[in-house]
Amino acid sequence: MKIYFSPDCPKLQDYSIVAMIHYLGYTVVKSAEEEFDFAFMWQDATRINPGPELLRIASHKPVLNMRCTDISKRKVDQIWKEVCGYGSLIDPTQYHGKALKKTDENGMGRGEVMDCPIPVDDLEADCVYQSYIETSAVGAQLEYRLPYILGSMPLVFEVLKDDPESVPGRRIRSQYKRSITPRPSSDIFTASEHEQITFFCQDLGLDMGELDILRCRHSKRLYIIDANTTPTYFNMFNRYWKTEDKRMAIHMLALCWEQQLLKILAT
Repeated sequence: MKIYFSPDCPKLQDYSIVAMIHYLGYTVVKSAEEEFDFAFMWQDATRINPGPELLRIASHKPVLNMRCTDISKRKVDQIWKEVCGYGSLIDPTQYHGKALKKTDENGMGRGEVMDCPIPVDDLEADCVYQSYIETSAVGAQLEYRLPYILGSMPLVFEVLKDDPESVPGRRIRSQYKRSITPRPSSDIFTASEHEQITFFCQDLGLDMGELDILRCRHSKRLYIIDANTTPTYFNMFNRYWKTEDKRMAIHMLALCWEQQLLKILAT
């Protein structure tokens, strides 16, 4: 198959989609004037404007992620709250307990653990405040990275990280991963949770990407805390994979993508 990306193109090998394109032997065209089977709205940014070119293409060909124009943390939490009735973001001037302060932009690693409530004058407009979600009891954080591919969730990455967030006042840039284990998504999420995740992705406009999900150790509730349209989970610097797990994951995700694409292109 031939793909056209716009407004940008995933030129770096770090992007997961590059591994899938290589695996499937797909071709990426450089211009919308060339022949291609479908388009992909692609830009490593929190908010994207599709632009007139993609709007024109969408009138006669599929454009993946065309409706996914905002993946800010506020937007992600808003939609998850609409789907499930609860979210993770709080008013830090009223909330009592431990919280995380993060930038609202997607893909920014900085953050800070804090005790709430805080004075109104300490609020930062470009930040969001998230209740601290305990996910395990052994000094580590268990996070799920869930690939979502055109309505399908073929597997989930179970990621164990060090937990620096346990200390108020601690600045966070990134968490050291201990392991990445791919598992069938049915091992982690119930049928009802799969349905909620699907509704979330549909409402966000996400056709293809990856979600960061936490499960509270106490309430057992799920929280989608991030949506990623340009994930980089297979980059060559990610040393936490077992070789056989990495190969298996790329194989499963690539075949799932092709199967779902063929269904769309056949309609």
